[in-house]
Amino acid sequence: MVLVKLLIAGASGFIIGTERGWSARKLDDHEQLAGMRTFALAGLAGGVCALLPGSTILLAVLVSAIALLLTGTR
Repeated sequence: MVLVKLLIAGASGFIIGTERGWSARKLDDHEQLAGMRTFALAGLAGGVCALLPGSTILLAVLVSAIALLLTGTR
């Protein structure tokens, strides 16, 4: 049951990314920020966070923020 929920979360992100990529297909490569893979991973991450208890989600957000700061990503 949990695997089905994660598949649905990832698939919904993939569908949103596909639509976004299709609507932005006339833009140059450097103008597109996110596509199918990015939205699929974001949907899957959201599905995983929905399965975690509240305190674990806060820890995951803090670790993600620290990782973004250390890698220099904007």
